[in-house]
Amino acid sequence: MVGQGKVSNRLSYVGVVPHRIKRLEAALRDALKSVLGSPGPAVNPRVEFYSNFQREIEEHDRAFEKKYDEDLNTALIFVSFYSRARAKL
Repeated sequence: MVGQGKVSNRLSYVGVVPHRIKRLEAALRDALKSVLGSPGPAVNPRVEFYSNFQREIEEHDRAFEKKYDEDLNTALIFVSFYSRARAKL
């Protein structure tokens, strides 16, 4: 008889815990919505700004690299020839 009481107490305890977990999950979900904003089509302006800024910077870097790549190669070749000529003097 004692064992049956423990089992029934465990079952009632298990029934209470999921209810509390659901309330806790709902509270956490509401807290996250208030902190992060709603996960709908509205975009955080800071995230949108950073994404646009990063895209523009990457385009600028690619254009800069493409523009000066050949010039840098030419300058490095000239410097290496000049340093070899100076070393022989």
